[in-house]
Amino acid sequence: MVGAILASRGSERARLVWLGVLTYLVYTYIIYAFHVHFNPLFLVYVALLGCSLYALIEGLATTDFAHIKSRSSGKAPLRAVGIFLAVVVVLFYFSWLGEVVPALISGEVPQSVVDNGTPPTGPTCWTWPGSSPPRR
Repeated sequence: MVGAILASRGSERARLVWLGVLTYLVYTYIIYAFHVHFNPLFLVYVALLGCSLYALIEGLATTDFAHIKSRSSGKAPLRAVGIFLAVVVVLFYFSWLGEVVPALISGEVPQSVVDNGTPPTGPTCWTWPGSSPPRR
């Protein structure tokens, strides 16, 4: 909320922070609306997704990125930030694939899928094409 208030007062930095927060909210509520099991808050998730997406689109459409770029000093540590983000991506891949790959090879359903109650059939089936259905 602080970022939104400061952005509405004309702060370019706060506007960029606010756009980042909106991007995160859209990402989060896409997951809630399409991945989380249907529950009493489903319509709230969809409403929040719609509001967040609308605000993000409006924010991106009305931001003068050329002006922001022209005011920057150009001394940002882009290489260091890029390396950090690449390392984070690799670590997340290892974290997620550490459970998925062994399950695919063995034909088992990953334990986290079983624990969450996600059905192991359909478009999220945990087998290689042409192999037998997963064992529970």
